[in-house]
Amino acid sequence: MSVDEDNLIDAQQRFDRERLKRQIGTGQPVMNPARSVQIRDIEHLWPGVLYLGKPTLLVGDPGLGKSLLTADIAARCSSGRPWPLGTVNATPGEVLLCSAEDDPSDTIVPRLIAAGADLDRIDFLEAVREYDEASGEKLVALSLDRHVGMLEQIAKAKQGRLRLVVIDPVAAFLGATDSHKNAEIRSLLGALARIASQYRFSVLVVSHLTKGSQTSAVYRISGSLAFVAAARAAYAVVRDPEDPLRRLVLPVKNNLASDLGGFSYAIGVADNDAPYVQWGDEAVTSQTAESILGIGTHSATAAVSERVLEICAWLKEELQHEAQPAASMWRRAEEREFSERDVKRAKKELGITSQSKGFQDRWHWCLPK
Repeated sequence: MSVDEDNLIDAQQRFDRERLKRQIGTGQPVMNPARSVQIRDIEHLWPGVLYLGKPTLLVGDPGLGKSLLTADIAARCSSGRPWPLGTVNATPGEVLLCSAEDDPSDTIVPRLIAAGADLDRIDFLEAVREYDEASGEKLVALSLDRHVGMLEQIAKAKQGRLRLVVIDPVAAFLGATDSHKNAEIRSLLGALARIASQYRFSVLVVSHLTKGSQTSAVYRISGSLAFVAAARAAYAVVRDPEDPLRRLVLPVKNNLASDLGGFSYAIGVADNDAPYVQWGDEAVTSQTAESILGIGTHSATAAVSERVLEICAWLKEELQHEAQPAASMWRRAEEREFSERDVKRAKKELGITSQSKGFQDRWHWCLPK
C-alpha cells in the first residue's frame, strides 16, 4: 500500500471518528409511534383538583392556613373520607409528606388526628441518608435536584399504595436549583411528574405569592412561571374580603377540568386543641382569584395561552437582573420563533416598560419594580 493510500485511510478514519463524536454530542432522537401509545383516562384523586400522575400547585400568603389545608387533604386521602362538597373519595391510599416549616410531633400529627387521618397510611420524609468517604454516613435535607430518585424508590417500594406526595413549601426543597430559572424548574418538575405518572400518585406543591397587585393573579406566584406552567392545576388561598374569618381556595388555572368555581373554609378547633378545616357547603362562584389578587377579569386570565406564559417566563429570566436593549430582545425573541403579537401580550401581562438609557439613549426593556 502506498504512502498516499495510507494517508487517505488515516484521513477517512479521522473523519469517521469526528462524525461519531458529533453524533454523540448532539444525541439521537427517541421516537414513540402514536399507534403504540396506550390510551388511558385521566385519573382523579380529588376530581377537578388533584390528578394521578400530575402536579397541582397551591399558593397563598403566609398565615392563611396552606399547611392546615395540606393536613386536611392528606387526612382525607389516607382515610377515604369524602372530599369537600361531598365528592366521593374512591380509593384511599398512602401519603408522603415533605414538610420544612412545621414540626410533625407538636403540629402536623395533631392536625392530622383532628382531621380524621389514618396515621398508618402517612409517612414523613424527614431526611436522606448519604455516605461520604471522609465523614461516613450522614443525614441531609431532601433536595429535589439531587434526590428526586428517592421519591421513585419510595413509590416503587409501596407497590402502588402511594396516592399523594405533598411538598410544602417547594422552595425549601429545590437545593441548588434557581427558583427563577425557567429551564431549571421545568427540568426538576418534569422529572418529578414522570415519576408520579409512572407510579400513579398525585403531587401537591405548595408555594407563596409575591407582593404587589398590579398584574394578573397567575404572575403573582413566586419564582419562575415554570411552576404554574408545569402544574396541570393551580389554586390560590386568599382571605375573603367580605369575611375576615373565611378563607377561599380559588382556581388560578386548570388544564384538565372545567372551571366549576372554588371552595371556602373556616378554621375550627378540635378536642385535642389542634386547628382543623371546616369546609363550606357550597362552591364559590361569585369571586375569583383574579378579582382578589390581581387586576382584570377571570376570563381575560384564562385566555392567556401557554405560549404567552412561556414568553413571560423567558422575559422574567432575561430581565430579572438588569434592563436589556429592546433591539436585542426582539432579535432573541425572533430566534426563539416567538411571534410579535405574543411578545407584546407577554410584555403587557408583566408590566414591562421601555426606557431610554445608555449609549445614544437606546430603548431598553425593564421589569416593573
